[in-house]
Amino acid sequence: MSKKINQSIKSITEGGIFTAAYALLAIVSRYLITGTDSLIYYFTPILMAIYIARNKISYSIAVLAASITLSFLFANPLIALMVIMPNIIVGFIFGCLEKYNKVKIINYALTFISCLGASLIAIYAFELINGIGYGTDLKELALNFANAIGFQNIELIPSIINIAIIIAIILDSLIKSVLLYLVFALIVTRLKLIKDYTLKIKLPLKFKTIYGIGYILLIMLLGVLLIIFVLNNNELIQIGIIILSTIVFMYSFYLIYQFITFMRFKLKKMKNSVFLIIILFSVLIFPIPIIFSVILNLFNYNILLDLIWYQ
Repeated sequence: MSKKINQSIKSITEGGIFTAAYALLAIVSRYLITGTDSLIYYFTPILMAIYIARNKISYSIAVLAASITLSFLFANPLIALMVIMPNIIVGFIFGCLEKYNKVKIINYALTFISCLGASLIAIYAFELINGIGYGTDLKELALNFANAIGFQNIELIPSIINIAIIIAIILDSLIKSVLLYLVFALIVTRLKLIKDYTLKIKLPLKFKTIYGIGYILLIMLLGVLLIIFVLNNNELIQIGIIILSTIVFMYSFYLIYQFITFMRFKLKKMKNSVFLIIILFSVLIFPIPIIFSVILNLFNYNILLDLIWYQ
């Protein structure tokens, strides 16, 4: 009996601490720092996920309701509606999945869907409160810029912006899902917040010829589409260029990942400061690591890198 009472006291105490932390985040986002909504957007789910993974669902529901209520009391109502509330709910869903569902692939998919849902809720709230479409200002800016440079197909601008927004929302939700898993796992393993919880990540770094050839073919296809568009000024070709450019851009980041992890693997005793310089070099001097990685892929250079974090 005393064990149950102690557990209840612990859950209530932790709930008060976590709720107070959300209230503090709400205050900070409103009064102290401009732009903290981006930080809150990515890391708000973590606290809720940790709490529900450590405590009963009944206490977690109470903390969820209290945290949302305090966010509306202390934060800008628009930020509370668009950012804090949806992401606390994302943390609740993520914590439930980690606690009750052991099929990881389902957890990954549902976490991504919940992050995507939070983004869509934020967009709907923005349009509902402001009475304007999401991206309207961006479209007007793009139209003004197109007029300034003498762009001929002005009618394409809204479609291009809409495609860019859709792609950005999907990529943002994907990035958020990955960050949520990594940060949650690192916190609970380093601080030993959950018993028998370990994080083991295997990053296969396999250079395959098809990756190098595929990237070269994508670049060539993009060049052909650009030539066709210049000659024929076709709207569908323009939209295809936008989509293909996004694929090439993301493919480039994958090749940079290969280059960075390859350098880390080859130089195991590298200092962290040197490694950060290599990362900065890879991002700023974009083509060089991509070309290096394409060459390694063409020659089918294979290694396997396992990164293991444990308590």
